[in-house]
Parts: sequence; structure tokens; C-alpha cells
Amino acid sequence: FTMQCLDAMGAATMADYSLLDDKYTHDQGWNLFDVNSCVNPAIVAFHPYKAVNSWMGCYKVAVGSQSPKDFVGCNYRWHGDACSLEGTLQHAPGDAKPTDGPQNLRNGIVMNRAR
Repeated sequence: FTMQCLDAMGAATMADYSLLDDKYTHDQGWNLFDVNSCVNPAIVAFHPYKAVNSWMGCYKVAVGSQSPKDFVGCNYRWHGDACSLEGTLQHAPGDAKPTDGPQNLRNGIVMNRAR
């Protein structure tokens, strides 16, 4: 509808593919749970973060409440974890669930504790 109205008024169109961040804008090796690209303030939409933890992780990075380096490394993530491709953090032996970002860190290891 909006496009038809703008076309009827003679408004010019342009394509800007830099506003969206998704699997089609990355080379091979892109990880669906990686939060590294969420730090880019020029991107207005991140897609597809379908798992709750990966969406929340991306949100936390986008608003600046956490940094990608705070997340478990993608090589060490559990199913459903938000992660960082550049991360080296690993889960602690007592962890019981995936994370949307670290609650506590000890010696470079993500420590999950019930709140």
C-alpha cells in the first residue's frame, strides 16, 4: 500500500541492502546464533534470530548492555545458546541450560546461576 502511494506521487525509489543483517548478507561460515554483527549501529533489522536466547543476545549487544566478547564461543555453545564467533568462553561444568548472555563470569568461563 505504501509503495503504491509513493509511486502514485512520483516519489523516487532506491535500494539499500546495508540496513538488513541476515544470512544472505554474509559469506560462508555465518552462524545463526552469532551476536557479533548485532553491534553495528547502522543496521536496523537483524534476521533471523528465531531462538529466544539468540534474539535476546543480539538485542543485548545492539542496545549496548553486553559485548559480543561476553558470550560463549560458537564452537563451545549448546543448542539454543547465543554465541560469538570470536568468543573463547566456555560453559562451566555445572551449567544446566543455554544462555542469552553471561550472568556471571569466572576465569573466562560462563557461569549460569538461577536468579
